[in-house]
Amino acid sequence: MTHLPVHRFDRQIVEHLHDFKGRVARVYKQAAIIRPADQGPLITLLHSGQDLVPYGIGIPWGLVRPAVDQQVSINGRKLTLWVSPFIKRGLLLEGAGINLCIDQICKNLDQAACRQELAGIHLPVRTRDLLDPEKVVGHGIQPDIVRAAGRRLRKLIKRLCCKTEMCGPFSPIISGLAGLGPGSTPSGDDLLLGVAAAAYYMTSAGLIPRRNLIKYLTALDELPADASTEAGREMIAHAVQGAFPEPLLRFVVCLGQYKENKSKVSWEATRLTRIGKHSGCDMLAGAFALASLATSVQGAPA
Repeated sequence: MTHLPVHRFDRQIVEHLHDFKGRVARVYKQAAIIRPADQGPLITLLHSGQDLVPYGIGIPWGLVRPAVDQQVSINGRKLTLWVSPFIKRGLLLEGAGINLCIDQICKNLDQAACRQELAGIHLPVRTRDLLDPEKVVGHGIQPDIVRAAGRRLRKLIKRLCCKTEMCGPFSPIISGLAGLGPGSTPSGDDLLLGVAAAAYYMTSAGLIPRRNLIKYLTALDELPADASTEAGREMIAHAVQGAFPEPLLRFVVCLGQYKENKSKVSWEATRLTRIGKHSGCDMLAGAFALASLATSVQGAPA
């Protein structure tokens, strides 16, 4: 069997998955979810033109054609899909892979530049509604869910940016967002993800107390398995470890870093909004809200 080379994949796969067995659980237009036979993360096969997600692999979609119930194995850098008991298709993960972990240390974030960058983003209606839930203008996009999510988002970012020791618990707010809304990754989960990515980055820049980040991640990690959908819960588990979808990661780590290229942040924000039907817009709302408050002149109220 000849293994087709692929070069776009989350490098965690070659670092942590040396012997994986599973089965294709769901197939979408340009993605397929592989559920492990035992313990381990969900693997996502993506059309080679798509942005990566944690434990994702960009594949030549038309040649491989994943199908529900196909058996899949990963041994070292070789991924094998069984089309039938006698026919196999193989992929070879070549190169270092893509780092989807937010391990950059941000010590030189320009707060004024960041505020200007955020102000210059043309936000989609969906994102604006989440940021200002009292003035929801979207039509036919679950306005009640958007209002509830937006109000809880406000409480969450204030708590994360609070400078006092008594900032209050995160669990009640997180529980109110996890699983909120329809879809394989509910809106509430997408907001939690966007907030988590920005929280990592703003904490490393010294704009959010590290104790607050730790409390937030601990509360995320303690969510019960049935708090959300399988995909949503997996996405949150990756966020606790500092791993995020490629467009969200790119958006967050460019904040306050491109004074000479002010269109960079707007471009990355636009790319982020293209994820799914609403997921990218919701992730953007979470990251935007926290970054705006963390870099504001006044900061968060006690």
